[in-house]
Amino acid sequence: AGFGNVGIGTTTPNEVLSVNGNVSIEGTNCRDSGGSATCNNFVDIAELFPASEAVESGDIVVVDFVNKGKIKKSQKEYEKAVVGVVSTQPAIVIEGGRIVAMGGFQGQNNTLNPAVALAGRVPVKVTDENGLIKLGDMITTSSKAGYGMKCKRLSDCTGAVVGMAMQSQKEDTIMVMVR
Repeated sequence: AGFGNVGIGTTTPNEVLSVNGNVSIEGTNCRDSGGSATCNNFVDIAELFPASEAVESGDIVVVDFVNKGKIKKSQKEYEKAVVGVVSTQPAIVIEGGRIVAMGGFQGQNNTLNPAVALAGRVPVKVTDENGLIKLGDMITTSSKAGYGMKCKRLSDCTGAVVGMAMQSQKEDTIMVMVR
């Protein structure tokens, strides 16, 4: 019933949990506030960013040069200041000096401090502005705020690629591997 630090691979833990060595976490269910969730739903790594306007899951966001240090929805085609995509359900969220993993993140609906996917697969809002998107197409920003479109020619998208389409477009949201 003690409240001391716990060490794995160390006899002198200096944190609540100190691990000296490699860590592997496996399981078939994730736990979040007592409920279960399928771990397959959590497929990206995200970081919290302050936003200068309300954003939502699936929006492509870019650097807001007017409001320094903040992000906003993409506004035009081929924007080069792409930060990422607002995550829907991140596996890992970097919150300043701490990391929240596997469903412990509670900020999915915080429109002014969203978790932005930096790597992994995320749903992205898309248009057919450059034609229907096919599996493997590179995605860039479109003229519709927060939405992506396919890159017709990669030379047009240099520095402006959001990621690669992981499925062909049938609706206005597709899975994209963020780059």
